[in-house]
Amino acid sequence: MAATPQWTIRDMKLYCNLKDTRCQWSFSIDNGSAPPQPCSYSAEGSPACQASTGPNSCGVFTVSSGWSDSFGSDSGFTTISVVDEEQRLIIYPSYSDRELEDGDVPDKQYTPQKI
Repeated sequence: MAATPQWTIRDMKLYCNLKDTRCQWSFSIDNGSAPPQPCSYSAEGSPACQASTGPNSCGVFTVSSGWSDSFGSDSGFTTISVVDEEQRLIIYPSYSDRELEDGDVPDKQYTPQKI
């Protein structure tokens, strides 16, 4: 059996309105075996950049996210779960608030885990 290729989250962006009551997440999921799947969904709250989301459907993937300040309010981060239920695989991409604020988020690779 061939090894499962790494998945890449490409072009991660988080756009929020000035009041931070509505944000739009946008990125692509590249599982290495099909064309990258665009994914876009919104979050609402106060602040919306810290709102949990999901489940959201992005093609064959189900995506949810949650924010944490476990390491202090100045070290907040968002963890996203990306699930391919048919293949029973999951990854947990994570992005710091600083990465998302800068808007220049590098593509990141993750090894999917069986669920």
